[in-house]
Amino acid sequence: IIPFKVFEKQPRIIKFNKQPLVFTDELLNEFESYLVKYVETMLDASKPFQQTEEEDHCKYCAYNAICNKVV
Repeated sequence: IIPFKVFEKQPRIIKFNKQPLVFTDELLNEFESYLVKYVETMLDASKPFQQTEEEDHCKYCAYNAICNKVV
């Protein structure tokens, strides 16, 4: 878990796919732009909602009873 609210001055290095991933302002800005685009597509009312076909994704979902995909 990386605390984004209190971003440290010293970049934090973690391993991602066995490669060092340095959390810099540039990386966080890029992440934010991708996240904004993703949320915008989720909230786009012109695109219909489609349930996942991957039932493994539903195992731990808090809402699987609502969409009747109880696994």
